[in-house]
Amino acid sequence: MTELPSGTVTFVFTDVVGSTRLWEEHPDEMHDALARHDELVRGAIEALGGHVVKTTGDGFHAAFAIASDAIEAAVAAQLALAAEPWSDPGPLRVRMGVHTGAGEVRDGDYYGTALNRAARLMSVAHGGQIVCSESTAGLARDTLPADTAFVDLGVHRLRDLDVPERVFQVSHPRLDGAFPPLASADVHATNLPRQPTSFVGRERELVAIREAMGSARLVTLTGVGGVGKTRLATHVGAEVLSDFADGVWFCELAAAGDPDAMVQVVASTLSIQARAGVSLDARIQDVLRSRRALLIFDNCEHVLDVACDLADGILGGCPGVQILATSREPLDVAGERVIRVRSLPLPADVDDLAQITSTAAVQLFAERASAVEPDFDVSAANAVSVAQICRRLDGIPLAIELAASRVASLRPAEIAELLDERFRLLTGGRRTAVERHKTLRATVDWSYSLLVPTERLVFDRLGVFAGTFDEQAAVAVVGVDVDSWVVRDALAGLVHKSIVNSVELEAATSRYQLLETLRAYARDRLEESGEADAVRRRHAGHYAERAELRGAALLTGVGVDTAFRNGLLDTDDTRAAISWALDSPGPGDDELALRIAVVFSGAGPQARRDAGLLTSASRLLERAAHAHPEFEGAILAGLAADALFLEGDLAQAEELAHRALAGVRSASIVPAGETPMAYSVLIFCAIARGRFDEARQVVEEAMSHFDAAHGRSFFEYHAARIELAAGDNATARRHAEQAVSLAREAEFPLRLAQALSVLGQVTVCADPDTARAALDEISMIEGPTGLLIRQGAYNALVVTVRLSQAEQAWGTALHALRDAAVRARDHGTFTAVTAAALLAGVLADFDRPRTAAVLAGVLTRGPYASIFPAVTAPDDRQQLADQLAAVRAQLGADQYEDAISQGAAMSLDGTLDTMLTAIDEMLATAADLSKT
Repeated sequence: MTELPSGTVTFVFTDVVGSTRLWEEHPDEMHDALARHDELVRGAIEALGGHVVKTTGDGFHAAFAIASDAIEAAVAAQLALAAEPWSDPGPLRVRMGVHTGAGEVRDGDYYGTALNRAARLMSVAHGGQIVCSESTAGLARDTLPADTAFVDLGVHRLRDLDVPERVFQVSHPRLDGAFPPLASADVHATNLPRQPTSFVGRERELVAIREAMGSARLVTLTGVGGVGKTRLATHVGAEVLSDFADGVWFCELAAAGDPDAMVQVVASTLSIQARAGVSLDARIQDVLRSRRALLIFDNCEHVLDVACDLADGILGGCPGVQILATSREPLDVAGERVIRVRSLPLPADVDDLAQITSTAAVQLFAERASAVEPDFDVSAANAVSVAQICRRLDGIPLAIELAASRVASLRPAEIAELLDERFRLLTGGRRTAVERHKTLRATVDWSYSLLVPTERLVFDRLGVFAGTFDEQAAVAVVGVDVDSWVVRDALAGLVHKSIVNSVELEAATSRYQLLETLRAYARDRLEESGEADAVRRRHAGHYAERAELRGAALLTGVGVDTAFRNGLLDTDDTRAAISWALDSPGPGDDELALRIAVVFSGAGPQARRDAGLLTSASRLLERAAHAHPEFEGAILAGLAADALFLEGDLAQAEELAHRALAGVRSASIVPAGETPMAYSVLIFCAIARGRFDEARQVVEEAMSHFDAAHGRSFFEYHAARIELAAGDNATARRHAEQAVSLAREAEFPLRLAQALSVLGQVTVCADPDTARAALDEISMIEGPTGLLIRQGAYNALVVTVRLSQAEQAWGTALHALRDAAVRARDHGTFTAVTAAALLAGVLADFDRPRTAAVLAGVLTRGPYASIFPAVTAPDDRQQLADQLAAVRAQLGADQYEDAISQGAAMSLDGTLDTMLTAIDEMLATAADLSKT
């Protein structure tokens, strides 16, 4: 693609007038007509050296380096359109706007105010008309073709632009020169307030609102305070001015303190006088009955009933009138279309400057900040802090604007650090703003004041939630002093009033969430009430019960899917419950944290990390030592798993696992559901050290404590792993088949998936059909449940890659290895080491010796070398050794040793990054997937 012009650029925007109606009336014919239109307009643009940047609806956005070329191209396009022998649906009438200004190019697109001005110029033109700005006319006048000229149409105010523009019409003898007055803001009846700042983002919302207005006469924008409903409504009003012959009228209802005042505001806005014997609302209907107008009812929430009645009456008696309302909640009028205005899109948690600055929230911050500090720009030095500010402020435009105003005295990093005190920090809105928008607290106070008492009580207590929650959690946390149905009704009311968000998640029940700003407000109210500890205690108790239900599901196999999904969704609140319970001075509160920690002792590395158990480990262990002995054993088992699966520290893992089992072995404690993790750690450590008899003895001991089929399946799985590592595949297969049989008997999906994974690894070489069937069944299990097979993930990976290699399906093998490398940070070191071993062999086969040798260094001399034997079979290790011998010969001894040393010094993250880079390079080069 040719590079887009930059610097001073002339922009051309085109649009087919009335295309929506034409598409509705002539859908088939419009398809062909528009294709011909595109051909003619694109040809004219490109013939004069223009660049088509993008298509915009039924038009074009083009850029030219030379202003006169842009004018000549626009004329050529109009001449071609006029000369075309159109059939149905008839001639297409195209309006065009041209403006010259600074062209800022980023990621193959333009940004900046010049772009907006060109689009606004186009929007005021009529079909067949070309208009341009004074800057374009000045640059192009002396180099225009002899038969082309400019006609001064005067100064016009364009919608959403504060600075008026002198507009010129481009004339040509063969083009129509007679047009109605421009459809600019100056020629339409309206009281829309002029906006001192530009409009940022909201493209999707604008489309949705325009579509809704096409089918409904009442459209209501709802959303939390400060989210930008008013600005969005006024922008839409400016866009549709030309559609309403009798004007667009903005009715500011915030100051209307009672129903009579609300009706008076509307009447005054429309210059309607009262008459004796006629109610004011009836008088409004009389005046509007024959008019074509749009009324914007702004901020209806505090006069909702009268707004509803007035809107209903106008819609029923005034067929040419439409209403666009803004409110915290819908008006609930028949035929109303409700559009929920959400926060601005937020940047992901990355440090990439381009990704951060491409989001609307950051663009808003940058623009408003530059208004108070002209030299401000989002740069590599401050982008992460700006992104953090926008995320913590939930993408709420008002909050972002208030934060941006602080850059006059604070750097973004300093603002971000102060957001815990956001209600004190975010003050000082514009003097012209309505009172409730001058500070963030005033905005939330306004919303809070409109709640009924039970909604306030429930809202305050919901502030303890850290993440999303369901109705059951809300009922439990609000407490027994409030009837459960009152809680449910209040929750529904809070959602209706845009105080609580209903969020779309893959869950069995509906989930809800408070924006961080509203959560902070609710917590302040809760602290002021003096009942914060009691509510937090109920919160911690609820999540302790949920954790125990999750543990019970793992033991019985019943409800595993729901338990795991809820566990993932409840992570933030589980972590918050543990933290509060450990910090609480209340007697017995720390036991709530211990109850959660006990269940999570058997969880995977990522789940334990997310729940905060790694950072709270020492405090949990200290509290457990003074509580119930079985708590201490379970927590030690979890720490042993962390040492093994996260650190690869065999000595520490063994020591912690033996301590965890001390009570069981002395018969002072009955084996609990968490005990298998301690045995599992000891088995893996023994396999890694090559002490197979010791591993078998641990399995035998464990079997003596567990009679249930799912428990025996777990240890038959381990028995198969032992024999696989020892090189006895026949015995390993018998144990694997027994593990599968017991898991089926127990109807336990997780255990079945683990058993199938080891069966697949045992049979992948000798009986690939069985291995493939095992892998297919694992996929069926994972499909509906979404479980991550933690202990068996590396077995399944071996099966996938080995089968793919046998079938020469190298792309499948590489994608599986890539997925494993991505997941390894969650699954732990065993998956990472397995994937590294398999990838090293693939790289060796595909003539990438250096990276293969680096990974060999990770496996043989790095911090995880001790667990390499625990996750690979002897045959696999021998195959890799043979491949690495060839790599050494290819590289030479010195280069090979250098690569080995590089791998030995790598961290887990460095290893995974190296793997991902190598895999992506191979996948990007198709030739690499065919062995030579």
